Amino acid sequence: MSATKFVSGTENQSVEPALNLPEPRIWSRKHLMNFLGVSVSWVYQRTMKNAEDPIPRMVGIGRLKFDTASPQFQEWMRRQLGYIDKEVSNE
Repeated sequence: MSATKFVSGTENQSVEPALNLPEPRIWSRKHLMNFLGVSVSWVYQRTMKNAEDPIPRMVGIGRLKFDTASPQFQEWMRRQLGYIDKEVSNE
């Protein structure tokens, strides 16, 4: 699976197109769990600061929330989907 990269005219760095993730833009832990098909403990373990690849989350609002349009979350999600795609293709 290869993604088309766009080059920003002013910064001259490649930029991945935005993922077309389901609404709403701000996901709760349940949205993320359902989308990836993972458990609540999987989500909580990966939001800890010492996690290997922590999930970028919104801070200062009390509950776990994820801004699906943020560049950090999009990057993280690409890594997760790439991992899932590799696992599925090896079966």
